[in-house]
Amino acid sequence: MAINFRPGAAAIVLVAAIILAAPGRAAGAQAAPPRELVYAVYDGVDAATSVYAGIKGKPPLPPTGSYAVVANDGSGQVVVLERQANGFAQTAVLSGIVALLSPGPDPNRAGAEPTPVDSLRAALSPGTSAILAIVDQQSAPAVAQTLQQTHPRQVLSQRVTTQ
Repeated sequence: MAINFRPGAAAIVLVAAIILAAPGRAAGAQAAPPRELVYAVYDGVDAATSVYAGIKGKPPLPPTGSYAVVANDGSGQVVVLERQANGFAQTAVLSGIVALLSPGPDPNRAGAEPTPVDSLRAALSPGTSAILAIVDQQSAPAVAQTLQQTHPRQVLSQRVTTQ
């Protein structure tokens, strides 16, 4: 059975497989705290960049979070305009989400329930942009509220696994 991946997604799947197959943590090691993906989609290719510039580095955005600003420039590609990542696992998850944002149906998900990434991909139509944040679960509601106050088209928050 062949599995087809969009360009660039195969590398992300490989990184995720390596993370998942890694030997168990040392005895007594603490698990990473739960993380959430919070995203906001804006009308305009440059809108998310402007919003992010105004909120970057300020509360409630935790300095331990990972962030990306992406845009669908209308050419059929989603481009990364800005990225700030902390930690290998968060960087891998953020990169994987960005890789899965190319427009079009995912042949590996036919008939599957929609995921938050599917919702984001659908909302990120040509001429729009988005802020993606992976933050600790405790900070997620405040981050989502801050993004909602910037008048996006859509805001969503969903738990993700980063370990």
